[in-house]
Amino acid sequence: MRLPPMVEESQGEPPASPHGVERNPTVQENAPNMGHSMFEQALAGFPSGCDKNKTLAVCETPAALAVKAEINSMVEKGAGPRQVFDYIVNKYGVNALTKEAQRIRSMRAK
Repeated sequence: MRLPPMVEESQGEPPASPHGVERNPTVQENAPNMGHSMFEQALAGFPSGCDKNKTLAVCETPAALAVKAEINSMVEKGAGPRQVFDYIVNKYGVNALTKEAQRIRSMRAK
């Protein structure tokens, strides 16, 4: 599966994140990117060996670590929340999301 255009490998510098200090001057430059934690909390423990009743954030199996690395790579390349969630749902299915994340996703404008 190809990544969204904003996330594909490119020559030169990765695009600036629309969620960083460039767009929000109140964000401290050394603040951690909230995207990593947000995605892990909104994803169910779906990878192999994870407790499906918990979130990806608490699962440390090799499969879960691979998914986390995949998400981190996308975020570091400038992907926003919608792009990451769309990619996850396209690759792993809607059941990769927690029930609450599925509810929120169902309410968004298409």
